[in-house]
This record gives sequence, structure tokens and C-alpha cells, in this order.
Amino acid sequence: MRCLQNNRAHRSFQELLEKSVKEYNFSIHTVTGRRPLEVFFGRRVCSDPTQLEKERNETMQKLARKQEADLSYHNANRSPPKEYAQGEEIFVKINRRVGNKLSARYKKEIVAENYNTTVKTKTGRIVHKNNIRQS
Repeated sequence: MRCLQNNRAHRSFQELLEKSVKEYNFSIHTVTGRRPLEVFFGRRVCSDPTQLEKERNETMQKLARKQEADLSYHNANRSPPKEYAQGEEIFVKINRRVGNKLSARYKKEIVAENYNTTVKTKTGRIVHKNNIRQS
């Protein structure tokens, strides 16, 4: 909207917003290769329903491939969550430390149950595995 604002200083915010949305809806996006109006509403010059359905299916397949590629890229270096044995001593991060910054950052706990991404301690507290340091 900043680039549109320089063209005319007397435009209201509402006019700038409408112009920005229109420009966005008529621009071709890199993932789909189509305009958002074409993707969501199927508005094109072509009036053949079979052609529109074919293009819609191609767009859906492109989106699915892009989502899979993004997911595999972001999960490439992810390691599986660590397993903790029942009765094992762990240190749980204290999120709200009372006092000053010299007070303890971790509290000693004992594992009662091990879940997929969380651990239940003997005190009944459920802690995410990202907030645990092993003793």
C-alpha cells in the first residue's frame, strides 16, 4: 500500500486497501501460476467447464506438490523426540523464575510416564520435551 500511496496523496485508506486487494487478486502467484481469482472462483475468459475443471485439478496437484516439498524441506533435519525411562531424573525448565536472574533455571523432577512429545513427572506436571535437560 505504500507504493500506491505515493501516486496520490488525497486517497483515503479505504481506497488504498481496495486498490491493493485488486492488484493482489490480479497478480500471478509463483506457486499456483494463476491469479487468486482464477483459483478460488474459477473466473476466466474460457467458458468450457471441462477446461476449467482440468485447470482446477492441475492447480490442486501443484499446491499438493508444493506443500509436500515444503514439508520435506522443513522436516529434513528434525530428529525424533528423545525417550525417557520411568523413574529417570530430568531437569525441567522453569519458565517463570521468582526472584532475580541468578535464581535457578531448572528444577529436578522424576519421570512418571513418557508420551510422544511430552513427559508426565511424579508431581503430575506434563512437560514438553523441548523444556527438559537430562541430568
